[in-house]
Amino acid sequence: MHYVIRFAVGLIIAQGCWQASLRAAPQASTGGGKKSETAGKKIAASVNGKEISQEFILQEMQKVAPNILQLRSQNPKQFQQIYASFLANYVGKEVLGREAEAHAEELLKDAKAGDDLDRARKSVLLAALVARKTQEGVTQAALEKAFKEKGQQEMVAFSAIVFSTEAQAKGAIKLLKAGTHTFEKLAKEKSEDKESGKQGGKYPETLLGQLPAEMRMALMKLDSGGFTEVPVKISAPSGRSQASSTRWLVIKLRQKRKASFQEAEPALKNVVSAEVLKAFVSDVYKRHNVEIYDLSGKKLDTQQGLL
Repeated sequence: MHYVIRFAVGLIIAQGCWQASLRAAPQASTGGGKKSETAGKKIAASVNGKEISQEFILQEMQKVAPNILQLRSQNPKQFQQIYASFLANYVGKEVLGREAEAHAEELLKDAKAGDDLDRARKSVLLAALVARKTQEGVTQAALEKAFKEKGQQEMVAFSAIVFSTEAQAKGAIKLLKAGTHTFEKLAKEKSEDKESGKQGGKYPETLLGQLPAEMRMALMKLDSGGFTEVPVKISAPSGRSQASSTRWLVIKLRQKRKASFQEAEPALKNVVSAEVLKAFVSDVYKRHNVEIYDLSGKKLDTQQGLL
């Protein structure tokens, strides 16, 4: 759905623009008669005569959204918009970052700037530590064990009609119950997601655990061929107003089956990662003798709220 994709785009831009360094980008040689590393490649941008290839930018996008290039063939126009936004943010942050570096000594005389830099450093180190511990713990053996012990992952093929108001969704449910309209016809005529609407509301088969919780719970209650008799409220996690970010769905389950290990792997990685990090943080708390108290002075269980 478009509003979900827009959130993903925002995540790409927010994460990607500071994760890579312009210094690591393929750059044109400034002398010595050597060929540019971008020779023969399409150029995305140029900074002080140093070129950044489109290939490099696409690779950076993939680092923060591994499946983003699938959208290039599925929806070229939308992908172009995402690419342009990512590129503009990437170049802007890198160029302005270099400008700030040139004035670093002066800027860091400000105590607040120093504190902010210290917090940023700790944040980067923490992210690196978490990434390392996750990589160490999320092994093939751990994933296979989780699949056997938590082998409840399912693949679902579903259709949905998307509305901007609850009243519209209720109206559609009323028509479906009356039997005057088929689900497919309503989706084509009424769904605000025009792309899926053209297909009768059909969405690709998806791992159940990867869907938003509201959709997941609704689908778990349905039998094949059944539809939700109460509108499903989905709120896109964005900065837009509640009115523009909330959608109401009528969902139909077409098919449900048990996922294979390969299909369940993305969800299994999330499960195992969470378990690994919780165990790691618990161990750190114990080694540092951490104690936490509420406002009344009552000692709290440090196991609560762990990663």
